[in-house]
Amino acid sequence: MKKIKLLSCIAFIIVLTSCERKYDWSPSECAPQHYPARILTNNFQYKNGGGVGTLQVTAGGMGWGRVGAGYAVGERLKPVPDSLFVNWFSITEGKFYKGRFKLSNKVLEKNLKAGKSSYVYTCFAPHGRVVVYVSGDHGRAPIDRFRAIEDTSMTPQKFLLNATGTKSAEEFEKDYGRPLYTNQEIMMDYMTKEDSIYISKHGIPDTW
Repeated sequence: MKKIKLLSCIAFIIVLTSCERKYDWSPSECAPQHYPARILTNNFQYKNGGGVGTLQVTAGGMGWGRVGAGYAVGERLKPVPDSLFVNWFSITEGKFYKGRFKLSNKVLEKNLKAGKSSYVYTCFAPHGRVVVYVSGDHGRAPIDRFRAIEDTSMTPQKFLLNATGTKSAEEFEKDYGRPLYTNQEIMMDYMTKEDSIYISKHGIPDTW
């Protein structure tokens, strides 16, 4: 009898999993204009395993709250994401942030139901600010707001060494024929002249 009950429970769980509602949505990213973010990880994860994410790109050109690149990843119809894992370089601060967050998936699902197709996207701002938006033909709405923690083990110079596959400043200079870029030089390489002028006038706010 116990074995029969156990098999019944397993079958019930399988039925619930197979009946999980799915929606037409894609992941994306954004950052405030003049405050670019180099995204290292931006992964939306499902409750029952798996998930989708975006590429390592520099966001900020489209402006705050506006969806960035589109990604045709995973199946067209996807489960509602349950959690978010992020890691990024806040370029104007010269700092790195990371975090893992539980999403308000009931609110998110309500918004996904309202449109034929949607974007679920992460907006990265200075001071570790993270805001998750959903947008589509039904409009645009923020779903969650989080504060990531600073990753003090990473610096712009370490990031550059990792990106170029070099292990030290000496190896970088040998391979590239010049001294390793300073942290400030690396930050400025990701910013436009307009970004620098804007930041000198307005600073780096913490009001996203």
